[in-house]
Amino acid sequence: PGARKRALPEAPRPQVAGVAETPPPGSDWLHEIKFDGYRTLAVISAGAVRLLTRNGLDWTDRYGPIAPALAKLDCRAALIDGEVCAQDARGHTSLGALQEALADGPRHDLTYFCFDLLHLDGYDLTGAPLTRRKATLRGLLEGHVDERSVLQYSEHVAGNGAACFDEAARHGLEGIVSKRADAPYRPWRGTDWLKVKCVAADDFLIVGYGESAAAGGLSALLLADTAPQGLRYAGKVGTGFSQAEARRLVTTLKPLARAEPVFADLPKSERSGVTWVEPRLVAEMQYRGRTRPRRSRSSGSSTPPRSIRSTSTRAISWPRMVRWPRKPTVSSTTRCARSTRRRWRRWSSPRASARCC
Repeated sequence: PGARKRALPEAPRPQVAGVAETPPPGSDWLHEIKFDGYRTLAVISAGAVRLLTRNGLDWTDRYGPIAPALAKLDCRAALIDGEVCAQDARGHTSLGALQEALADGPRHDLTYFCFDLLHLDGYDLTGAPLTRRKATLRGLLEGHVDERSVLQYSEHVAGNGAACFDEAARHGLEGIVSKRADAPYRPWRGTDWLKVKCVAADDFLIVGYGESAAAGGLSALLLADTAPQGLRYAGKVGTGFSQAEARRLVTTLKPLARAEPVFADLPKSERSGVTWVEPRLVAEMQYRGRTRPRRSRSSGSSTPPRSIRSTSTRAISWPRMVRWPRKPTVSSTTRCARSTRRRWRRWSSPRASARCC
């Protein structure tokens, strides 16, 4: 049902997920891993394969062995939606690892996670329910997927979104994508697909700040974290403070000013317009992940630190942002890195699903 005889589209567009704070309830939703890679549409026609980015760029050559693997599928024409990923040393999919891999030229350690099928052998499947599309996709990939194959099928769990999200966070996943099981494929952003991200939080030392008169004297915070060899630069984040809050923080930071940064290997591009400070204050930051070399990607373009507090016994407070702790604490929530299909399958198997979802 829903399939119509139609030619393969020349310039396909992907469906884009909306954003949700929590996964939707109900058994009419499927929940998949949110991978950390590049969204890619695979167009197969008469043995020829094109791999198109979300913006329609042809990256077939850059993706190395993925196109030859797709050319072996038993079909005359197909349109597959998925994500190209690279894995880091821990086996987690990582955007930083993917960018590094592509910078070195075509690589053989990329993986294409397939999660939807939009066309097959002259039939447009976008009007069919997601469950039927995924079942057809699984059949198309049968015999071409194993633990080490370039092509992988994106598994899902039906229903119990909250429990699945909690389990995803516990396993260190980027997050989940929740999809309506009976919905057609729509090539725009909507609410039939919802991405729910696991946001990591951790403590970073404030080592400097950028100045801006328009922003109450504060445009950004420069952060560092600790490493075996000492302090390590972690990146620059927009603060999101109001002008009044920014002025209060600048007043606190100014007495800590120093002439040079606390580390010598700071990139020159990060030094301009910065007032350096002694690393005496700690910012508790939310972030989505880290690019290489270990710099934070903020959970929002103007997301402020969840709290700013002193490394001494006193906490520094700003309205709506900071709790005043009774005693000094060092908090850290679950780090949501990325995960592999193997880890997801371990807990999404029928036995594990009955236990945790």
